[in-house]
Amino acid sequence: MAEEAKEKTTWGGARTGAGRKALGGKMRSLRMTDFEYDFVRDALKKIRAGVETLDVAAYRTEWNPKEKD
Repeated sequence: MAEEAKEKTTWGGARTGAGRKALGGKMRSLRMTDFEYDFVRDALKKIRAGVETLDVAAYRTEWNPKEKD
């Protein structure tokens, strides 16, 4: 008598396709100034878009700090 293969199910477990996709890195935290934070965000956007060089001096001249309420 052959046993039938039973499909495993989980109660309350993760569903296939649920949750966020992994970005392939670790979560990190740093303390930085508003200028540094804005520069890093802009630099990441440019790096991901394929820009080869980043000019800090040019970014500093065009940077406008956000006013707090």
